[in-house]
Amino acid sequence: MDAATGPIATAKSLLRTMLSKCVALQTIDGNSFSEAETFERIYLDALPSPPDNRPEYSREEFEALRPFVLLYMPALTGFGMQANAAGSITAAVAHGSFIVELHRAVPEHEQADAAAADRSLENILGRLITTGDMANPGLWQLSRASTYLELVNTELLEVYRTHPDDIPSKGDYQIATLLVQWGTNA
Repeated sequence: MDAATGPIATAKSLLRTMLSKCVALQTIDGNSFSEAETFERIYLDALPSPPDNRPEYSREEFEALRPFVLLYMPALTGFGMQANAAGSITAAVAHGSFIVELHRAVPEHEQADAAAADRSLENILGRLITTGDMANPGLWQLSRASTYLELVNTELLEVYRTHPDDIPSKGDYQIATLLVQWGTNA
């Protein structure tokens, strides 16, 4: 893949790095992924093609991939440039949005208890967004550092659980969709 240059690819690359530093993803569901291993589980725009260019992954392949994150721009609101507060277009400010789609297998001990599965996912998402602790940062803690993307808003858009008919072919999983908006408040 080419190096990130320009405001769009650079912003996406920064958010990917930020996500990989979040302890909530490194330790999701009892795992102990390193920052580098977490980074490799964050896919830009789509999963790689299944082996042998099959149209879909097998259940076993999906289960081996999880947990993972898909990081992509939403339709219609992905990127913009805006004049600064004084109206100067020479000091325009980039801003945009990304979707962070977290895919996780429902832990076996939670599969029969939908409320427990939802609560543990909500706890993971809460720690992913903010921890209040720079030693174990969430996205908001990292966004305050000048070397990362400045976040201006995060919203949980949707949580999805596997339809029972799909469990035999895809496994029991949840997907949480976060909208992450970035830019400056200048």
